[in-house]
Amino acid sequence: MNISTNLPHQKELEQFNSYGLNFKFDPNQNTTIPNFDWYINSLKNETWEPETFKVFQKCANRDKIALDIGAWMGATTIALSKHFKKVYSLEPDFLALDALRNNIKTNGCNNVEVIPHALYSEKTKLNFGTNPDFKHEGMGASTSQINSPLSSTIVETTTFDLLSDIIPFDEVGFVKVDIEGAEEYIMDDLFNLAVKYKWDVLLELHPQFMSNSYLERFNPLFDLSTSRESIASDQVFFSFK
Repeated sequence: MNISTNLPHQKELEQFNSYGLNFKFDPNQNTTIPNFDWYINSLKNETWEPETFKVFQKCANRDKIALDIGAWMGATTIALSKHFKKVYSLEPDFLALDALRNNIKTNGCNNVEVIPHALYSEKTKLNFGTNPDFKHEGMGASTSQINSPLSSTIVETTTFDLLSDIIPFDEVGFVKVDIEGAEEYIMDDLFNLAVKYKWDVLLELHPQFMSNSYLERFNPLFDLSTSRESIASDQVFFSFK
């Protein structure tokens, strides 16, 4: 007797080397990521933000901690975990969080701590949802943002001050920020802390999603860095060494 179990088709594990690093992703544990196939192919071909991974390599320090603010499904967190002694990974998108945790485990990243909150200027609760400019992608696709008019959920926020209770900032060496316009709300704290603790910062700027797209208002903060370099059209690397 033939009995059909009707089990869903299981996809094979994706294993590859890119940007000088080994990655493993289980498609069956990334079903909440709508653009997973596209992203994995981009990673394989080293066409997704190659400058980002070059900065990671440049700043690598196994004696220091890295912060991944806006970690999405975890590729940047995985890379940072191989370059730094510990990574604190912040991601509020509840769909991306499942994939992030799974991918960290699949890649054996035992030096990562996930913080499921949005970083903001105060501790509060905010609307969080699909970016209207990328509404065809939806939640889980790396473009979700706070205060979205297409909000689908509420997220709790944290602050740098609260993070200082769990993260030894004097041991942090590198910070990556990619939070779809919300960087405007953390800029003051970010740069003042970077000056105090001599961090390196990779900042992705999204003026089109900010409440005020005039970036020149941040020049006094940008000038606090000892050096800065535009590594892509929307990415700036600041050093405070």
